[in-house]
Amino acid sequence: MIQPSDRSNQFSHRPGSSPEQPQLALPDLLRQVEALATRLHQLQVGLHNLMELEQISPSGRSDPHLSQLEVANLQRAVEELERQIAHHWLDWQYWREPFWQALRYGGLGLIIGWGLAWLVYRS
Repeated sequence: MIQPSDRSNQFSHRPGSSPEQPQLALPDLLRQVEALATRLHQLQVGLHNLMELEQISPSGRSDPHLSQLEVANLQRAVEELERQIAHHWLDWQYWREPFWQALRYGGLGLIIGWGLAWLVYRS
């Protein structure tokens, strides 16, 4: 039988792992869970709206005022979704890692290029 102390030792001896690694991933994981919960809520609202539309359509009544309200609601939902997508793309958390990667490797390439140019023009 595995004792609780054995289980903690089992995870501490993995190559390339550190005790700080799970703590660094936890905020990212929480953000992803929060985004999934938001998306699930959006899907539930969309499914509810679809069910309402299906109940209205087969009944044969076509109230223009009700249709206009439904179109207005759908337009608001689309605008909200566009705003959320724009917010996601403009969020620093999304672009932080690619930014630093580009800065690190672009800067390294620039320094190497200057060094090679200096060697070529020096001769």
